[in-house]
Amino acid sequence: MLTLVDRRFFRTLATGHVRNGVAEIIKMAVTDDPMLFALMEEYGPALVESHFATLVGGESLGAIADEVIYRALYAYMKHEGTNMFETYQDRPHAYGHTWSPRFEPAAKLMHGHAVSIGMAFGATLAVEMGWLPPGDRDRIVRLCQAMGLAVHHPILTNLELMVEGQKNMRRKRGDGGLWAPLPTGIGACDYAQEVPPALLERAIAAHRVYCEQLADGGAGREMYLSDLGLA
Repeated sequence: MLTLVDRRFFRTLATGHVRNGVAEIIKMAVTDDPMLFALMEEYGPALVESHFATLVGGESLGAIADEVIYRALYAYMKHEGTNMFETYQDRPHAYGHTWSPRFEPAAKLMHGHAVSIGMAFGATLAVEMGWLPPGDRDRIVRLCQAMGLAVHHPILTNLELMVEGQKNMRRKRGDGGLWAPLPTGIGACDYAQEVPPALLERAIAAHRVYCEQLADGGAGREMYLSDLGLA
Protein backbone atom coordinates (compact mmCIF):
# COMPACT_ATOMS: atom_id res chain seq x y z
CA MET A 1 0.00 0.00 0.00
CA LEU A 2 2.84 2.39 0.79
CA THR A 3 6.59 2.47 0.29
CA LEU A 4 8.60 5.06 2.19
CA VAL A 5 11.85 5.95 0.45
CA ASP A 6 13.84 8.01 2.93
CA ARG A 7 17.51 7.27 3.42
CA ARG A 8 17.40 8.75 6.92
CA PHE A 9 16.08 5.34 8.01
CA PHE A 10 19.48 3.87 7.08
CA ARG A 11 21.16 5.53 10.05
CA THR A 12 19.39 3.06 12.35
CA LEU A 13 20.76 -0.02 10.57
CA ALA A 14 23.87 -2.02 11.31
CA THR A 15 26.47 -1.51 8.57
CA GLY A 16 26.13 -5.17 7.65
CA HIS A 17 22.49 -4.64 6.72
CA VAL A 18 23.35 -1.60 4.61
CA ARG A 19 25.92 -3.75 2.82
CA ASN A 20 23.27 -6.41 2.16
CA GLY A 21 21.00 -3.87 0.53
CA VAL A 22 23.80 -2.59 -1.69
CA ALA A 23 23.95 -6.01 -3.39
CA GLU A 24 20.48 -5.37 -4.81
CA ILE A 25 21.62 -1.99 -6.13
CA ILE A 26 24.63 -3.59 -7.82
CA LYS A 27 22.43 -6.13 -9.64
CA MET A 28 20.48 -3.30 -11.29
CA ALA A 29 23.68 -1.46 -12.14
CA VAL A 30 25.15 -4.54 -13.83
CA THR A 31 22.07 -5.48 -15.81
CA ASP A 32 20.53 -2.09 -16.63
CA ASP A 33 22.41 1.08 -15.75
CA PRO A 34 26.13 1.65 -16.49
CA MET A 35 25.98 5.13 -14.92
CA LEU A 36 24.73 3.60 -11.67
CA PHE A 37 27.59 1.10 -11.87
CA ALA A 38 30.11 3.90 -12.31
CA LEU A 39 28.64 5.79 -9.35
CA MET A 40 28.94 2.69 -7.18
CA GLU A 41 32.53 2.14 -8.28
CA GLU A 42 33.44 5.67 -7.22
CA TYR A 43 31.24 6.24 -4.19
CA GLY A 44 29.96 2.83 -3.07
CA PRO A 45 32.32 2.21 -0.15
CA ALA A 46 31.67 5.71 1.21
CA LEU A 47 27.90 5.17 0.91
CA VAL A 48 28.10 1.93 2.89
CA GLU A 49 30.31 3.32 5.64
CA SER A 50 28.25 6.52 5.97
CA HIS A 51 24.93 4.65 5.74
CA PHE A 52 24.13 6.61 2.59
CA ALA A 53 25.35 9.91 3.98
CA THR A 54 23.16 9.75 7.09
CA LEU A 55 26.03 9.46 9.59
CA VAL A 56 28.64 11.64 7.85
CA GLY A 57 29.22 12.95 4.36
CA GLY A 58 27.47 16.29 3.96
CA GLU A 59 25.36 17.56 1.09
CA SER A 60 27.64 16.42 -1.73
CA LEU A 61 27.62 12.76 -0.70
CA GLY A 62 23.93 13.08 0.15
CA ALA A 63 23.21 14.14 -3.43
CA ILE A 64 25.11 11.09 -4.69
CA ALA A 65 23.15 8.87 -2.31
CA ASP A 66 19.86 10.25 -3.63
CA GLU A 67 20.96 9.70 -7.22
CA VAL A 68 22.02 6.12 -6.53
CA ILE A 69 18.74 5.27 -4.80
CA TYR A 70 16.69 6.92 -7.55
CA ARG A 71 18.54 5.10 -10.33
CA ALA A 72 18.26 1.74 -8.58
CA LEU A 73 14.53 2.15 -7.99
CA TYR A 74 13.90 3.43 -11.51
CA ALA A 75 15.80 0.54 -13.08
CA TYR A 76 13.88 -1.97 -10.97
CA MET A 77 10.41 -0.54 -11.54
CA LYS A 78 11.03 -0.01 -15.24
CA HIS A 79 10.97 -3.80 -15.57
CA GLU A 80 8.87 -4.98 -12.64
CA GLY A 81 6.27 -2.24 -12.57
CA THR A 82 4.55 -3.67 -15.65
CA ASN A 83 5.17 -7.27 -14.64
CA MET A 84 4.04 -7.50 -11.03
CA PHE A 85 2.70 -11.04 -11.44
CA GLU A 86 5.87 -12.25 -13.20
CA THR A 87 3.98 -13.01 -16.41
CA TYR A 88 7.22 -12.44 -18.31
CA GLN A 89 10.49 -14.04 -17.27
CA ASP A 90 12.91 -11.61 -18.94
CA ARG A 91 13.51 -10.00 -15.57
CA PRO A 92 16.97 -8.42 -15.17
CA HIS A 93 16.40 -7.94 -11.44
CA ALA A 94 16.55 -11.74 -11.05
CA TYR A 95 20.32 -11.51 -11.64
CA GLY A 96 22.08 -13.17 -8.73
CA HIS A 97 18.86 -14.96 -7.75
CA THR A 98 19.00 -18.13 -9.88
CA TRP A 99 21.20 -20.42 -7.79
CA SER A 100 21.31 -18.41 -4.55
CA PRO A 101 17.82 -19.40 -3.30
CA ARG A 102 19.14 -22.94 -2.94
CA PHE A 103 22.62 -22.31 -1.53
CA GLU A 104 21.74 -19.29 0.64
CA PRO A 105 19.84 -21.24 3.35
CA ALA A 106 22.16 -24.23 3.05
CA ALA A 107 25.19 -22.09 3.90
CA LYS A 108 23.26 -19.77 6.26
CA LEU A 109 24.40 -16.74 4.28
CA MET A 110 23.10 -13.22 4.60
CA HIS A 111 20.88 -12.54 1.60
CA GLY A 112 23.02 -9.79 0.11
CA HIS A 113 26.12 -11.97 0.22
CA ALA A 114 24.26 -14.86 -1.40
CA VAL A 115 23.13 -12.52 -4.18
CA SER A 116 26.62 -11.13 -4.72
CA ILE A 117 28.04 -14.66 -4.89
CA GLY A 118 25.33 -15.49 -7.42
CA MET A 119 26.18 -12.36 -9.42
CA ALA A 120 29.90 -13.08 -9.45
CA PHE A 121 29.34 -16.72 -10.41
CA GLY A 122 26.86 -15.64 -13.10
CA ALA A 123 29.51 -13.29 -14.49
CA THR A 124 32.03 -16.12 -14.70
CA LEU A 125 29.40 -18.32 -16.35
CA ALA A 126 28.78 -15.54 -18.88
CA VAL A 127 32.53 -15.40 -19.59
CA GLU A 128 32.56 -19.18 -20.13
CA MET A 129 29.64 -18.82 -22.56
CA GLY A 130 31.36 -16.04 -24.49
CA TRP A 131 28.71 -13.50 -23.50
CA LEU A 132 30.84 -11.25 -21.29
CA PRO A 133 34.40 -9.90 -21.69
CA PRO A 134 36.61 -11.07 -18.80
CA GLY A 135 37.43 -7.45 -17.98
CA ASP A 136 33.77 -6.72 -17.25
CA ARG A 137 33.59 -9.77 -14.97
CA ASP A 138 36.61 -8.38 -13.14
CA ARG A 139 34.85 -5.02 -12.65
CA ILE A 140 31.74 -6.74 -11.25
CA VAL A 141 33.80 -8.79 -8.82
CA ARG A 142 35.93 -5.81 -7.77
CA LEU A 143 32.83 -3.73 -7.07
CA CYS A 144 31.27 -6.43 -4.91
CA GLN A 145 34.51 -6.87 -3.00
CA ALA A 146 34.90 -3.11 -2.52
CA MET A 147 31.53 -3.18 -0.72
CA GLY A 148 32.70 -6.05 1.49
CA LEU A 149 30.37 -8.49 -0.28
CA ALA A 150 31.29 -12.11 -0.89
CA VAL A 151 31.94 -13.35 -4.42
CA HIS A 152 32.59 -17.02 -3.70
CA HIS A 153 31.71 -19.72 -1.19
CA PRO A 154 32.76 -23.38 -1.14
CA ILE A 155 29.11 -24.44 -1.34
CA LEU A 156 29.18 -23.52 -5.04
CA THR A 157 31.27 -26.63 -5.66
CA ASN A 158 28.36 -28.84 -4.57
CA LEU A 159 27.23 -29.67 -8.10
CA GLU A 160 24.23 -31.69 -6.95
CA LEU A 161 22.92 -28.75 -4.92
CA MET A 162 23.50 -26.33 -7.80
CA VAL A 163 21.66 -28.58 -10.25
CA GLU A 164 18.84 -28.92 -7.74
CA GLY A 165 18.72 -25.13 -7.51
CA GLN A 166 18.30 -24.93 -11.27
CA LYS A 167 15.44 -27.43 -11.18
CA ASN A 168 13.71 -25.43 -8.45
CA MET A 169 14.10 -22.20 -10.37
CA ARG A 170 12.91 -23.77 -13.61
CA ARG A 171 9.70 -24.80 -11.85
CA LYS A 172 9.30 -21.34 -10.32
CA ARG A 173 9.71 -19.68 -13.71
CA GLY A 174 7.05 -21.79 -15.36
CA ASP A 175 9.00 -24.72 -16.83
CA GLY A 176 9.71 -22.63 -19.92
CA GLY A 177 13.44 -22.73 -19.26
CA LEU A 178 15.86 -21.45 -16.66
CA TRP A 179 15.69 -17.79 -17.79
CA ALA A 180 18.86 -16.97 -15.87
CA PRO A 181 19.84 -13.31 -16.34
CA LEU A 182 23.53 -13.07 -17.19
CA PRO A 183 25.50 -9.91 -17.96
CA THR A 184 26.59 -9.21 -21.53
CA GLY A 185 28.37 -6.01 -20.53
CA ILE A 186 28.13 -3.39 -17.82
CA GLY A 187 24.51 -2.25 -17.99
CA ALA A 188 23.17 -5.03 -20.20
CA CYS A 189 22.07 -8.66 -19.86
CA ASP A 190 20.57 -11.60 -21.71
CA TYR A 191 18.91 -14.79 -20.49
CA ALA A 192 20.24 -18.34 -20.47
CA GLN A 193 17.36 -20.65 -21.26
CA GLU A 194 19.33 -23.67 -20.11
CA VAL A 195 22.66 -24.31 -18.39
CA PRO A 196 23.58 -27.97 -19.02
CA PRO A 197 25.31 -29.79 -16.15
CA ALA A 198 28.62 -29.97 -18.06
CA LEU A 199 28.66 -26.20 -18.59
CA LEU A 200 27.57 -25.59 -15.00
CA GLU A 201 30.38 -27.80 -13.71
CA ARG A 202 32.94 -26.06 -15.93
CA ALA A 203 31.81 -22.62 -14.77
CA ILE A 204 31.90 -23.68 -11.11
CA ALA A 205 35.49 -24.88 -11.53
CA ALA A 206 36.51 -21.74 -13.43
CA HIS A 207 34.99 -19.49 -10.76
CA ARG A 208 36.72 -21.38 -7.97
CA VAL A 209 40.09 -21.02 -9.68
CA TYR A 210 39.43 -17.35 -10.41
CA CYS A 211 38.50 -16.60 -6.80
CA GLU A 212 41.46 -18.45 -5.32
CA GLN A 213 43.68 -15.49 -6.22
CA LEU A 214 41.35 -12.97 -4.56
CA ALA A 215 41.72 -11.69 -1.02
CA ASP A 216 40.27 -14.23 1.43
CA GLY A 217 39.29 -16.43 -1.51
CA GLY A 218 36.36 -14.16 -2.30
CA ALA A 219 34.81 -14.13 1.19
CA GLY A 220 32.90 -11.08 2.43
CA ARG A 221 32.48 -9.18 5.68
CA GLU A 222 29.72 -10.32 8.06
CA MET A 223 28.49 -12.81 5.48
CA TYR A 224 26.66 -15.25 7.75
CA LEU A 225 23.37 -14.88 9.58
CA SER A 226 25.19 -15.42 12.87
CA ASP A 227 27.50 -12.48 12.13
CA LEU A 228 24.59 -10.08 12.62
CA GLY A 229 22.92 -12.04 15.39
CA LEU A 230 20.22 -13.56 13.17
CA ALA A 231 20.98 -17.23 13.77
